Amino acid sequence: MPMLKFTHVIVVILALMLAACGTVATPEWMGATEAALHDQDEENIDTVQTLQESEEVSTVTPDADVEPSVTPSPLPPTETPIPATEAPTAIPPTATATPIVIAAASSGDPIAGETLFRNGNGAAIACTTCHLPDQEMALVGPGMLGIGERAAERVPGLSASEYLHQSIVEPNAFVVPNYAPGLMPQTYAQTLTEEQIDDLVAYLLTL
Repeated sequence: MPMLKFTHVIVVILALMLAACGTVATPEWMGATEAALHDQDEENIDTVQTLQESEEVSTVTPDADVEPSVTPSPLPPTETPIPATEAPTAIPPTATATPIVIAAASSGDPIAGETLFRNGNGAAIACTTCHLPDQEMALVGPGMLGIGERAAERVPGLSASEYLHQSIVEPNAFVVPNYAPGLMPQTYAQTLTEEQIDDLVAYLLTL
C-alpha cells in the first residue's frame, strides 16, 4: 500500500510540472512510463490483497496438529469406610459369696415331714427320740440343725437330698464319726413309704 501512494505522488508531480511548462508534445516515453506504472499499481494491489487473504486464512484456520484440550471429568467421591462399631463388652457379674444351695426332695412336703419327724407314724418311732431338730448338740444321734449343709459334704458324689435319703433307708452306709454303727434303727425302709421318706428329707433340708 505505501508503494501505491508513492507512485501516485510521482504522477501528480509530473502532471504539475507539465502544466507549468505549457502544452508540449507528449514524449513517447511518457506513455510507456504511464503504462508501466499502471501495471505496477495493479501488481501491487494484487500483492496486497494476496497478503491480506493469507493473513486472514492463517488467523482463521486452526492448527490441525493441536489437539483440543480435554476437560478432565470430575472423579466420583469415594465412600469413606465406616468402621464397624464394636459390640459392647459384656460386664461379668460381680462375684458374690454364693450360699450353698440345698436341693429339696423333688416330691417331698416339708410340713408333712416335720409332723412325721416329731411324731412318727405308729410303725416307725419319732425321729425326735434320738435327734434334736433345732440344735447341733447330740442327743442319742447328732443334732439336725444345719444338717442340709453338712449333708452336701458327707459323701462325694451324693447331693444333700440323696445322702439324707440313704441315711434313712441304709443308716450304716455312712456312719458319722464318733457314732457307733447300728445305733439308728435299720427298719425305716420297711416302716416308711417312699413318699414319707421324701417328706422327711424335704423337712430336714429346711433346718
